[in-house]
Amino acid sequence: MTKDTEILARRRVLVVASPKGGVGKSSLSRNILVSAVMAGFRVIGADLNPQQTLWKWHERREKMRASFPEVMTAPVTLGTLGDWRKTVALVEDYDLVVIDTPPSIETHYGVMINLCAAAHHVLVPCGATLDDVDSVTPWMRTLTAAKVPASFVMNRVNNRVNSFKTYQTKLLAVGQLCPVAVPQIEDVHLSAAKGLAVPDLISRRHQETFDALWSYVAREVGLPVSEASLSADPRATAPPPNRKTSEAIAAVEQSENAKGLAIAAALVQLVEGISHDLGKRVAAVHAQMDAIINKE
Repeated sequence: MTKDTEILARRRVLVVASPKGGVGKSSLSRNILVSAVMAGFRVIGADLNPQQTLWKWHERREKMRASFPEVMTAPVTLGTLGDWRKTVALVEDYDLVVIDTPPSIETHYGVMINLCAAAHHVLVPCGATLDDVDSVTPWMRTLTAAKVPASFVMNRVNNRVNSFKTYQTKLLAVGQLCPVAVPQIEDVHLSAAKGLAVPDLISRRHQETFDALWSYVAREVGLPVSEASLSADPRATAPPPNRKTSEAIAAVEQSENAKGLAIAAALVQLVEGISHDLGKRVAAVHAQMDAIINKE
């Protein structure tokens, strides 16, 4: 057993790492954190990203919990990539550590390889674009060559378009691919603004996606998966939320509906405006043609 694996032997570690920025490492990390908490595990996030995205989400969550303590705790600790061993060593009393990493892998290549090699699994988020695929495939080849257990996870994608399958095939040719593709979900951003995650929301519209993602992650890092906990609302075993908590969480969901209606109305106005403008231009062209014909 190496020194690094000895450090991690007392808890399971999931590393979320991608050389591509903007692929949703932090959003995946926080939703996995909350899913793990609701599955009954002691879990903590470790934010090694200088932008501190996961940490700032944690601070918003703590503010929410100050007013609504029924919101389940999902602790996060700050650290640096260069000192990841110390950060992980300080969190012994947890079943799982979810590590959010910076996107600048190239400038910390050796450190990143050491961290990933010591982890139980590495998730490599990727969008469904050629730029994303070109960026992450060399990183996966490096992890595979180092015998690091890793898999791609497609995030913020539209799986209804033909290009989705094209990029899915390209990723599968290089490495393991998580069978759960996370679509572009407005709930992810709206909930994060309140320090929440999709599993916190009363609406279970997108819950199956994150239930499935958690099942996959849990098995990959070696944690048990309870079918009973996935078939029912994971909050059922927790103390029932009070009226204010329910209203606060519901407000996040209602704001999504209101935003969706506003966007739809704006699109209708845009289409109507384009149609009206196009009609005027067509009429003007016809008038010009009539004038030319009558002049002749």
